[in-house]
Amino acid sequence: MRTHFLLVSNSTAGRGRQERIDAVVKELVSRGCSVTPLNDDRQSLLDNKHELEKFDAVIAAGGDGTVRRLLTTEAGRSIPLGIIPNGTGNVLAHEIALRLRPSLIADVLIAGPEIVVHSGRAGSEPFLLMVGLGFDGCVINRLNHSLKIWLGKAAYGPAVLWALCKRQPQFQISIDGTDYTAGWVVVANVRHYGGGFRMAPNAGLTRRPFEVVVFHSSSRWVRMRQLLALATGQIESAPQMTVVSGRDIRIKGPRADLEAQADGDPLAICPDVIGSGDDVRLIVPNRFVR
Repeated sequence: MRTHFLLVSNSTAGRGRQERIDAVVKELVSRGCSVTPLNDDRQSLLDNKHELEKFDAVIAAGGDGTVRRLLTTEAGRSIPLGIIPNGTGNVLAHEIALRLRPSLIADVLIAGPEIVVHSGRAGSEPFLLMVGLGFDGCVINRLNHSLKIWLGKAAYGPAVLWALCKRQPQFQISIDGTDYTAGWVVVANVRHYGGGFRMAPNAGLTRRPFEVVVFHSSSRWVRMRQLLALATGQIESAPQMTVVSGRDIRIKGPRADLEAQADGDPLAICPDVIGSGDDVRLIVPNRFVR
């Protein structure tokens, strides 16, 4: 049983759904738990191993990017990590089948099993869910985050249209030593993508290697058909696509025009190498491990 929690919140995640966080905290406190919010002036606590030993778990309350940012800290590596999904896509919540009712989230945080999950590393940047190179990197880099707070997923519409209209460069990628030509690549550590869409059915947080989805064409018409297949749950029927398992992914040639994202966050520099990262202790619902 966990009773002492450190709460790390992203107040800009989702559409201002602070009420979900408040409701979960209320549930925890009503059951005798203590919840310590991380104030801005105590950010150093996330890397203080001695102080972190006072807590049973750290709660990431926000979107998938909030979880990813914790991976760079001692808190993300040394104590169990639980989530209050409060973002736009909440891919991790979909992946572990976490129900969003506050009482059920509290149940998981207090007594849910811990599993060891494998993170990844894109250059110097950690990720837990996926890395996108090319098309979705362009989408995330063009996303209006102020609009996202108010409109949620609808804010992605203009960014997707921009990326479809922009001429996407093709590039060479090596997956465990085999070369491919690509217009868009998703290195997947989970099955889901963009929320509840299924991108890589054979990927999983506790599995290695990654599933690498290679979309070969840069044609906007082919890309539209690929996106339609993803949206309708028929990704296997998408044209000009290859799915490969791989542990060592390398981008070959110039990367200056290639945009990238990790767990829904834009990457300032496209990574040259994508591979394994640190293990993470994640609190999940019972049904995820059955």
